[in-house]
Amino acid sequence: MNKKKKRKRAASGGRSQPYYSLKTIFKCIKDGRVRLEPKVLHTAYRDFGWGTEKILDALKKLRRRHYYKTEPLRTNASTRIHVDYYRAKGLKGENVYTHFHIDDDHLVIGSFKEDKKNEVF
Repeated sequence: MNKKKKRKRAASGGRSQPYYSLKTIFKCIKDGRVRLEPKVLHTAYRDFGWGTEKILDALKKLRRRHYYKTEPLRTNASTRIHVDYYRAKGLKGENVYTHFHIDDDHLVIGSFKEDKKNEVF
């Protein structure tokens, strides 16, 4: 019997897809509407030796298959801002964990670092 293995999906509040379309994310990057949280540059440089340009280039290479989960923004759960999490194996040769959201028509990158989990994704 040939059974297909089901890909394990993280708990995402019932969402099986990102809250924000990648098309919207890519447009924000193209238009220069991007804000990086202070720790993002530090962790990206520490883990990959990357600056802002390489971070944005990597984000433009995200695909739907890299999507991990969506959660409400923890700092203010009453605002209806959602955060999309991505885990991308082999993104520009690196295993990347990132999360971001849209606020005031800007892409806000909250995390960008090496994915050190040994889980299959």
